[in-house]
Amino acid sequence: MDETNGQTSTEAGPELAGARNAARAATGPVRLFKSDILERFTRTKLATVPVLWLPLCAGLLFLGIRDGALSGAEIDGLVLIALFVWTGFEYTFHRFVFHLDRYFPGAASFCLVMHGSHHVDPGDAGRWLTPPVVSLPIFAGVLSIAVLALGWDGGLVFAGIFGLAYVAYDVTHYASHDGRLRGPFGSYLRRHHLIHHFADDTCNYGVTSPLWDWILGTERMSGRRG
Repeated sequence: MDETNGQTSTEAGPELAGARNAARAATGPVRLFKSDILERFTRTKLATVPVLWLPLCAGLLFLGIRDGALSGAEIDGLVLIALFVWTGFEYTFHRFVFHLDRYFPGAASFCLVMHGSHHVDPGDAGRWLTPPVVSLPIFAGVLSIAVLALGWDGGLVFAGIFGLAYVAYDVTHYASHDGRLRGPFGSYLRRHHLIHHFADDTCNYGVTSPLWDWILGTERMSGRRG
């Protein structure tokens, strides 16, 4: 794979990646709103992860465990369930919400704001992380459903682990684009995601886990078409 300014192209897309980089240099990052205030809410810095998400998730886990209502086995079970649910959530959300316009063309504007701008300009680091204005309401919904389904303590533990899985997603996604993923598995995840960008956006929807791409037959690891 070729690497240019922290951005990697697959074998199928070095020309495409180069064209995108040239266009970005000429026009600047993709702008979604005329309002500077609204535009600011679409961009996120890496510092958001330790400042916002780690204390939030740690707090939920503390509140769910502190009164001792859950046994160690129950907590272990909730951890495994939350991680498994995350893999399905990540895949489903990426495939059917972020790329909703593939199934309903009228959703093109929605998808551009939610995710499409990242595909138009995958080298824009300000959009490598999901902005809190999007992620926090979704997480609040997950927390509410978890508490209703699992009770107060179980719901808090589930949500805390689910939130940490989301943190892993954001960090993995960021590192996939800036080239910091190392080792056999890290390199695999990086290639897995960047093929989605530079070769075929109808495959490789998992970022932290390829599980559902394997199960549903949407994994592609060759950068060449055909």
